Amino acid sequence: MQAHHPDREAPAENVPVKCLDCARILAPALGHDLVKIEDTKPKKTKIKKVKASKKALTVIWNKVSGVKGYQVQVATDKKFKKNKKTVTIKKQKTTKITRKKLKAKKKYYVRVRTYKTVHGKKVYSSWSNVKNTKTK
Repeated sequence: MQAHHPDREAPAENVPVKCLDCARILAPALGHDLVKIEDTKPKKTKIKKVKASKKALTVIWNKVSGVKGYQVQVATDKKFKKNKKTVTIKKQKTTKITRKKLKAKKKYYVRVRTYKTVHGKKVYSSWSNVKNTKTK
């Protein structure tokens, strides 16, 4: 079997890993520049509160240490397929965002995830539980 990155050595441990160049999950024998998956994934956050106002939503979540920032998604369906808008927060200390220019009296779904940088690549946590609210 030919290595995906033949110029690199594989780690000795036999655990699933993620290639830092191409982000594929691989067995260590394939010769990637590898890192253990469980070592890279940041902790996920929890939404504290979603507050609705006229044509806007305010989302407040728990701060997570050891992350670089957050991603917040707002959508009109719970599977986040329709009218999805993603905002990236680049500061770890920020735990609140107000999303404006929404439609009045419409139900919106919100979720948040954390990210950190590992060897120059963004690594994301899993999404928080989905919360919903209706704008006024």
